This record gives sequence, C-alpha cells and structure tokens, in this order.
Amino acid sequence: MKNSVLVTLGTWSGIWEGDGINHEQQSFHAVLVARPLFGNQSIILWFRAAGLDGKRYHEEVSLLGPGIDTALSMASVNSNMPFVQQFVAHALPQAEIVEVHHGDHSNVQSFRETVSLQEQGGNIRMSFLWGMPGEQVVPRSSVVLSRSEAALPSTSPLR
Repeated sequence: MKNSVLVTLGTWSGIWEGDGINHEQQSFHAVLVARPLFGNQSIILWFRAAGLDGKRYHEEVSLLGPGIDTALSMASVNSNMPFVQQFVAHALPQAEIVEVHHGDHSNVQSFRETVSLQEQGGNIRMSFLWGMPGEQVVPRSSVVLSRSEAALPSTSPLR
C-alpha cells in the first residue's frame, strides 16, 4: 500500500491552487507545491493559505515518505506551531486518500490533528481536522486545489 500512495503523490507533482474556508470561517486562497524526491522515495510539500487581503493564515513545509519501519510518516514545520510536528500516515483502501495523524487521538487532553489529502476528479481536496485539549477532533478548514500553470510563487522555499 505504501508504494501506491507514493506513486499517487508523485502524480500530484506540480503547483496547485484553490479557494477554501478556515476554522474561523474566513475565505482563503491556497497554493500547494508538490515535488517528488529521489525517484518518488518521498515527496516534499509546501502549502500556503492567505486571506483575500493577502494576509498569511497558514504556511507549512512537509516531507512525506516511508519511515524506517516502512509505515508512511511525515515531518512538518509550519507557521502555527513552535515545533516540528511528527505524523504517522497511512493509506485508506483507495490509494487516492492519504491521512496523516499527529498526536494520540484517543487522548482528549492533548492536541491532535489529521491532515487529509484526497484526489477528487483531477483535483486535490486538502482538509485539516484538529482538536485542542478537551475538544473533539473535527474538520476545521479545507480547500479544493486544481492544477495551476502559474509560476512558482516567489515566497515558496521550493526552487
């Protein structure tokens, strides 16, 4: 299953753009840049969500690939966390869906997060589900991204 997910992610290589809604019900414009590394051994992702006024709401760089135990894993640094997040990922029965989990989701006294990437008819739906301590993990923001012919944004760390 791991290889089918990496092949799927490899087909997502490129620049994607779309509009979404965040956890505060604010509209945003998002850019996702995906680049496979070392012959599809892993993929690096840069994601940025900005308000319609250009204000940055969220930005992250993530590396997704097989861990030493062959399970998919992800490390992510982003503008909303003061540390590098570690995730465990798996593919659902359809290789077009990847969910990445941070934290112990059974421990409601801790922060937990799931990032979901799903291929939908040539687009990518990216969803962020999370719960603060004492809260349930629920969908907070999402965006449907379409392939873009735009130039790589100058703010992207991926050159």
